[in-house]
Amino acid sequence: MRKILIIAIAFALLFGCAGNAPSPQANQNGAGPAGNGNTTVPANASSTGGTAPTQVPQVPADGPAEPQAPPAKTYSASFSGVIGMGIPLECDVNYTYAGKQAAARLLIGTDSEFRVESSVGMVQCKKTVTVIRDSRQYVGCSDKQVMPSCDWFKSAYDTGNPGVASNFDFSGVPASSISCRDWALDDAMFRTNGTICELG
Repeated sequence: MRKILIIAIAFALLFGCAGNAPSPQANQNGAGPAGNGNTTVPANASSTGGTAPTQVPQVPADGPAEPQAPPAKTYSASFSGVIGMGIPLECDVNYTYAGKQAAARLLIGTDSEFRVESSVGMVQCKKTVTVIRDSRQYVGCSDKQVMPSCDWFKSAYDTGNPGVASNFDFSGVPASSISCRDWALDDAMFRTNGTICELG
């Protein structure tokens, strides 16, 4: 019995010491304390320890914000003032015609051209259109001929008395009644296609 007990104690000591011995592979690779002092750093760790964070740009849920267009610039001046600016403008004009309040759309081009569209003027027109080019005025209807075989009536325009034509008088309209904004120039608005009848 004593022999069996001694053999059992010897086996326990032998296996216990073997379990606490350092790993031979760790010493061979130099990764453990018994190696050359170098340590192995996992591939996904940063030099400061831990995993380097990944930066993800933050985008709003409804997508990136689009640049806002600046508001359109507006101008208010007398008729001579807006014409004298020399830039393409679209204006709303409130004025008096034949004793009644009226509203017109005024398009100003370059080279002293302008166009007036108004619901008052010639009775046969749903909208009376007047185009001024240099010292001539062309009056027509937006929806039909002004009379059989005539698309436009052509007559003189006095450049010395700006804003006064056969179908409107803007010369005395105050600046507060003329509101303008920038306009993308469209030369087609100053064309007078069709048959032109000379009035004087």
